[in-house]
Amino acid sequence: MIYNKKYVKELIRKQLMDELTVKELKDYNAAKMLYTEEELDRMIAEVLLTNKDKLKEDELARWKPDFEAIRAGKKQLTGKKKRRMNLYWWACGLAVFCLGVGILYQNLKPKKEFYFVDGACAGLSLDTEVPIEESAATLSWGDSSQMYVDSGMQGQLLRDGALQVRKKANGVLELELLAQVTRSEKTELRVATGAKEQCVLMLPDSTFVRLQAQTVFHYRAAENGGTELAIRGQAYIKRSAKEQHSPLLIHTFNARLASFGGDFMVQAEENWTKTALGEGRMKLYANRGNKEQLLDRYGVEAYVLGVKHKISGEEKDSLIYNPNSGNYADALRWTKAVREFKNIPLRDFTQEMGKWYGFEVVNYACIPVGKSITTTICYCDGKEAVFAAIRTAGILLYEADGVISFCPEDTETKSRRALVDSAMRTQAHMN
Repeated sequence: MIYNKKYVKELIRKQLMDELTVKELKDYNAAKMLYTEEELDRMIAEVLLTNKDKLKEDELARWKPDFEAIRAGKKQLTGKKKRRMNLYWWACGLAVFCLGVGILYQNLKPKKEFYFVDGACAGLSLDTEVPIEESAATLSWGDSSQMYVDSGMQGQLLRDGALQVRKKANGVLELELLAQVTRSEKTELRVATGAKEQCVLMLPDSTFVRLQAQTVFHYRAAENGGTELAIRGQAYIKRSAKEQHSPLLIHTFNARLASFGGDFMVQAEENWTKTALGEGRMKLYANRGNKEQLLDRYGVEAYVLGVKHKISGEEKDSLIYNPNSGNYADALRWTKAVREFKNIPLRDFTQEMGKWYGFEVVNYACIPVGKSITTTICYCDGKEAVFAAIRTAGILLYEADGVISFCPEDTETKSRRALVDSAMRTQAHMN
């Protein structure tokens, strides 16, 4: 009943008339606890206004507003209102602070920048890799067996002794050993990529390998369960830390690498080998000379360079260690679909792009010293985009059928045969 305001008003009227029963007095006290002072004051005022003729004169005469209670109530309401306003402003301040932190985070965090609005690289960011699905390469095994694997092929490709090669739906070439390799068994595979081709492999021990364009990669399974690799070109290799007890051996023309887990880049040509470490640790050994170097920190680089003594003519390998390189991202730029170059030396730019597109340079000695390139290249672009970037930088370039020259004596009207002849003469002179 006390939830009914009409009943409560009747209780108020009876209280003013001293007519409350014991039960009604209990209900009246309960109502005073249920309703706020403001609600009770409003109901009392309504009772007084509607029943002023029925109330005794002395009752009205002795009723006076409780000014002290009203003032105290006003102070209490003002305090509550002030607390509510303080809470409101505190919440607003917190919201503004959170908004500021959010804006600052958005401005400071690495942004995915997009450089192409159309074409194959439209909407791709700098961390997008060349699609594995496009893996393509030429496989060679046995004495003379050979197969070209394009991006559309899937399923089992070959089985040679204990070795089976399959191409998965995601484009990865998966190598699997179906049996223990014996001493007499020759279990080898050669993988070669051409211009504008990359190939991704998964070795039997789950080692991940990505091959750059124009790279030759040899895989050999040893009878003790180990793996030996050889490479000419460039590759990114990643091994599980679980394999650190069994080092992976990689041979180049003038060096050997032993990986104890982690990831790294290796690049090798006839007289030089370069490696850069991401995670884990590895050792680099020079073939000619008792030299070795441990790499165990992110971004460190090491080189093995073949040098010939000026007097004796003896050839040795020099090992150079660079502990403060910090350019590991640049070392893996070739794995990306969008390749950004910022003030990169012209020689390095030309070498990297020549590797991808397959063009030849007549004489690197003619490349202007101190010249740099800033540009962005999509992996699907033609080599003309590279030539245009070089010419935009104000550098003279002569090109004929994929052979280029920076030498001033060459002209754009020279035929490819003439440029090739020039390259052969330069090579003969260097030898």
